[in-house]
Amino acid sequence: MGFELNGIIVSGLKEAAKFLAMPEYEKAIEKILGSRPYPGTLNIKTQDFKKEMISHPLRFEGFERQGKKFSGITLTRASINNIQGLLVFPDINRQQKDVMEFIASINMRKEFDLKDNEKITVHIE
Repeated sequence: MGFELNGIIVSGLKEAAKFLAMPEYEKAIEKILGSRPYPGTLNIKTQDFKKEMISHPLRFEGFERQGKKFSGITLTRASINNIQGLLVFPDINRQQKDVMEFIASINMRKEFDLKDNEKITVHIE
């Protein structure tokens, strides 16, 4: 059983591609998603959601590479426009607190011609 959230599409910080290109994150997300993630996220602003509302969170604890630590992430399965994906919540996050990041195997903006300030519904499992 899941629930729906309404939000508004917003521009992100353009940092997701850098992290999703790291094999450690890419492989962990691919294992959960079931396909290779598109190297970017769809950012959704919502007032209604807190990470603590996730009933069955998934977890990747992070890693260390060449003496540098990379943070863990909490994920949950979700879908937008019938596209399965994941909401990702990095332990260290520079996004605004009311912005969620959605990862899918496709470029959601391009596939659905999504623009900033458009309303969108997220189905959370």
